[in-house]
Amino acid sequence: MAKRRLIALGALILAAGFVLVLALGNQSDLGAEVVACDAISFNGRQLLFTIEGVNDTVYSEQLASYLKTGTTIKVYQNKGAVVQFDSRPIEPAQLKNLKLKCIYQNEMASAHPWLISVGQADDDAHIEVFVGAFRATQYLPAETRPYFLEYRDGVLVRSWTGSRLMGLAFSAARYIDVDGDGYDELEIVEHGIKNGKRYSEVGYYRLYGFIPYRLNEMGGRDE
Repeated sequence: MAKRRLIALGALILAAGFVLVLALGNQSDLGAEVVACDAISFNGRQLLFTIEGVNDTVYSEQLASYLKTGTTIKVYQNKGAVVQFDSRPIEPAQLKNLKLKCIYQNEMASAHPWLISVGQADDDAHIEVFVGAFRATQYLPAETRPYFLEYRDGVLVRSWTGSRLMGLAFSAARYIDVDGDGYDELEIVEHGIKNGKRYSEVGYYRLYGFIPYRLNEMGGRDE
């Protein structure tokens, strides 16, 4: 009788271990607190770029709204089936149940990142990464700041991290092929003041060298 109980107990342990292995095999490296995310298919892989971590909530005077910021930029490879997302940027809730492996991370807590978008603006072997930061500069108070980065050879590198673009602030941004040439432009919702009145408008940017230019300034698309 005791021998049968031991055999049954052993079978239960083996079964529990098998279930645990299955559960661990389906686990994702994705952090619990995702602030913003975007995805791109690149060299046969689907990569997801996220802003994660609990940082703080900041207030933008120009936008008259609060922004939730994170601490870390992470890059994941989707190890499961390629997913077609409903919107860009991606809502963090859409990442549930994905099998993601973290392949890179960069601490950026001091920049207070709150927005991220990725795309390909040329035929170079790298990915354009736009990050919305929130910080003060030497001469300007804390506000939204544009960070143009590149994901190159498995690491993030800076292209241009100036104080601002045409507007005083921005509330949204995404990479999208606006003119149908096969390369992405950065579409960004800018806010500012003209003739004493506040305005909001959509601008389209591309880097030339390491400097971002609005496309209408280069003879391209007008808003």
